[in-house]
Amino acid sequence: MNKRGFELAISTVVVIVISVSVLIGLIFILQEGFEEFQSGTKPILESIEGIAIKEACELSCLAENKINYCCKEFDYDSEKIFCKDSRLEIACDLDCAEFVCE
Repeated sequence: MNKRGFELAISTVVVIVISVSVLIGLIFILQEGFEEFQSGTKPILESIEGIAIKEACELSCLAENKINYCCKEFDYDSEKIFCKDSRLEIACDLDCAEFVCE
């Protein structure tokens, strides 16, 4: 009986099992890391309040209403949000730097 071939098969199986374990661990680590990154931006846009705030800000931008876009505070989960907040992901060309809120 050829024992050398049998040992090669066992070592190959062991290497495959270790490789699959490492791959599963790497996928788990990467997935958890991206979830932490998304937790900073996603919650605002996934709620009904967040969507309503985003739509109000987009309408203010389209109407070129600098008072609402630059100065109006929105309450979101005990946090004050302005339309200029990058988490809302609004592409607007209104320049709030030269506008003074009263």
